[in-house]
Amino acid sequence: HNFVPWCDDDKPGGKFAKFVVDNAKDAMKIFEKYYPSVQVVISGHRHIGLRYKTINGINYFVCPALVSYPNKYTIFTITPTKLTWETKWAPVADTIIEIAKKNLLGKPGEWWRPSFAPPGPEGDKKMLEFFLGPKGIRDKGSITLKPVTVTVGFKY
Repeated sequence: HNFVPWCDDDKPGGKFAKFVVDNAKDAMKIFEKYYPSVQVVISGHRHIGLRYKTINGINYFVCPALVSYPNKYTIFTITPTKLTWETKWAPVADTIIEIAKKNLLGKPGEWWRPSFAPPGPEGDKKMLEFFLGPKGIRDKGSITLKPVTVTVGFKY
């Protein structure tokens, strides 16, 4: 599960509040304590397109679902100063992805629909955009990382 909400429904009291770990704030404080050694947190299990939020120097990423729409996976490359990513479609027939999209928008995916995307053409469009992820970062991108100096010492 995730440490940050990705839509209002993920916030406490929302219909998807259980998609955020119960002790997320405590975990985030631990990540922040170890900044800049910890600058990236990657999670999944939200079945939405790639996106990230930067909170107190920590970049929280959520990855897309391979087994349901959008049927994508992400390859991350990390260096001391940069994180890059590329998100790709699953190597399956287009008909499989179309079936997954149909299942997302209708039965059995009705329960999955965010509050901001009610059933109907406009709601379906909003839902598909949400599940694909924000334009400009959903397919590939990069962020700059703060270089970390590691000091190795031995005590006898």
